[in-house]
Amino acid sequence: RMEGRAKVPPLKVTSLTKPPPQLPAKLSADYEEDSAEHLGEGAFAIVRSLRRKRDGLPVALKVVEKYPLHIRNMLPQLQREVRIQGSLQHRHILRLLSCMEDEW
Repeated sequence: RMEGRAKVPPLKVTSLTKPPPQLPAKLSADYEEDSAEHLGEGAFAIVRSLRRKRDGLPVALKVVEKYPLHIRNMLPQLQREVRIQGSLQHRHILRLLSCMEDEW
């Protein structure tokens, strides 16, 4: 029963990650943006839709801002996530095609 209770608005997660204005040269050689909108976002990452140029394969690009993770001592957790994602092979789980890290 909800009598006498105030309705709480849903919590909006604001991402600490800002998408790069354009794809890095390393990526733009092989991929192109599929949509100007991103697929999703969380507190530390956003996910954008790309297409592989050679065959049109749709892929997801996860962009993670490292500094917020660094100040929270969470970089090892991100490294573990990448390692685990790269080892998974299942038809219902996205396959990690590659991973790159820029300077910061």
